[in-house]
Amino acid sequence: MNKIKVVGTIGSIDHVEEVIQNLILNGVDAIKIDMNNFSKDDGKNVIDIVRMLNRKCDTNTGIIVEIGGPTIRLGKFQNGEAYFKTGDKIRLYITDILGDETKAKIDYKNIIGELNKDDLLSINKNSVKLKVYEKGEDFLICEVLKGGLVIDNANVEINDEFNETKSAMRTKDIENIEFANEMRVDYIELPHIKTSDDVMMVTDMLISLKNDHTNVLSKIENESAIEDIDNIIKISDGVLIDRNNLSAEIPMERIPGIQKIIINKCRRIGKISVVSVDIPINTDNIPTRVEVQDIANASLDGVDGILLNDEIKVNSNYVETINKIESILKEIETSIDYTNMFEEAAREENADVTGMIATNVAATANKLKCKAIIAPTITGYTARKISRFRPSCPIIAVSPSYETVTSLSLHFGINAVLIDDLNSLDKIIKISENITRGLVTLNEGDKIIITGGYPFKESKNTNFMKIEEI
Repeated sequence: MNKIKVVGTIGSIDHVEEVIQNLILNGVDAIKIDMNNFSKDDGKNVIDIVRMLNRKCDTNTGIIVEIGGPTIRLGKFQNGEAYFKTGDKIRLYITDILGDETKAKIDYKNIIGELNKDDLLSINKNSVKLKVYEKGEDFLICEVLKGGLVIDNANVEINDEFNETKSAMRTKDIENIEFANEMRVDYIELPHIKTSDDVMMVTDMLISLKNDHTNVLSKIENESAIEDIDNIIKISDGVLIDRNNLSAEIPMERIPGIQKIIINKCRRIGKISVVSVDIPINTDNIPTRVEVQDIANASLDGVDGILLNDEIKVNSNYVETINKIESILKEIETSIDYTNMFEEAAREENADVTGMIATNVAATANKLKCKAIIAPTITGYTARKISRFRPSCPIIAVSPSYETVTSLSLHFGINAVLIDDLNSLDKIIKISENITRGLVTLNEGDKIIITGGYPFKESKNTNFMKIEEI
C-alpha cells in the first residue's frame, strides 16, 4: 500500500479488459485515457471496464481523461511515413487526403486564416521545420527548412506569436469535456495550457454543467505556463509536469529545479502534483539507475503520483515492470522527510476548524507512530486536508460514495475504501479497525487515529479526533 500513486496509460483497445485488470491488481491507482487516440465509444468502453473491474476486484481505481487540448497533428501517410526534403515545397491541406513526400493533411481547419507568410511550423519537436511560403483556399504551401522523416499523426507546433493567440480549446476539446462530464470521470487532464485563463475556461465549463466531482489537472509543458504557475496551481485541482514537452522549449538543465519548485508549491497549499516518467514499460529491461533516481527525486520532494508515459501493450512484460516500480516507491517512501513536509504545510494552513484538526491529526500520528489514520468522509475533504500534511502512516478514507473514493485516487497517502453507510460513531470505529487490519499489520498496543465530522451526514467541518489503542 504505497503512498505515492502510479498512473498507467491505456493506448489500445486490444485485450483492454485483461490489461486494465492486470494494472489494477498490480498497484496502478488511476487509468489515463488520451482522447487523441480514442473515439468516444472506445473511451466509454474503457471507462465501463474500469468501473466493472473496481466492483469485481473491490478496488477504487480512478479515471483520467486527457481531452486533447490544442494539439495540431498531421494526418496519415502512404506506408505510414514520408520524408520531407530540405528545400522542397510541400502542401498542407485542411481536407482529408493521404500524405506523401509532397503533401500532408493538417487537422486544424483555422490554420490558413491564422498563419501568415514566413510563419514557422515544427514537426515532432523541431526534427522537421517548415516555413509558410504561400496560402491557398484549403492548403498552405510550405518550404522545408529542415528535412526529415514524418509519420502518421505527427505533432505540429506553431511559432510563438501564433501560439500566444490561439485558443486553448477547439470544438473537439469541448466535446471531450462534455463526454468526460457525461461519464463523470475523476480527472480531466488539460494539455498545452499557457495561462490560468486556459484553465478557467474548463473550470467554468464544468461549473455550467453542474459538475462538482471532476477535478482538473493542468499539464505543465511550456514556458508560458511556468511563468503563470502560481495562478495555474491556484485554480487547478492539481498539475501534471510533462518534462518531455518542457525539454522542447526549455534547457534540460532547468527542468529538475522547475519540477522541484512546482511540487513544493502544490504540496504546501494542498494541490495534487504528478510527474511524468519515461520508464519503458513494455520491455524486459528493469528500470535503470538513472530512472530510479528520477523517481526518487520527485518522491523525496513530496510528489503525489507518477505517470507512466509509455502506453501499455498487451504482449509485453509490463506487469513485471510495474511491480518493480511499486517496490522502488515502497523503499523510497521510507526516506521521505515527513517532519519537514509537515512543518512546511502547517505554516501555510489557514485557521479553519478542519485545517487545525487535520494539522493536529498528522502531528499526533507522527509523534505516536500511529499505524493508520481513519477518515470517515462524505466528500473526501477531511482526507485531502490530512494528505497535505504528509503523515508518515497511511490515511484510510472510508466513504459510502463511489465518486468520493475514486476521486481520492491521486492523493498522497490515501487509501480509499467504499463502505455501505456512515451511521453511528461506534459502528464506524469498529468497521474502521477491521478495514485497517486488512490493509496494515496491527499488533497489540498499536495506535490508530479516527477523525472526521460528526454527525457524519450533517457536519460541515471535521470536528473530532479519537485515538484507539489496539
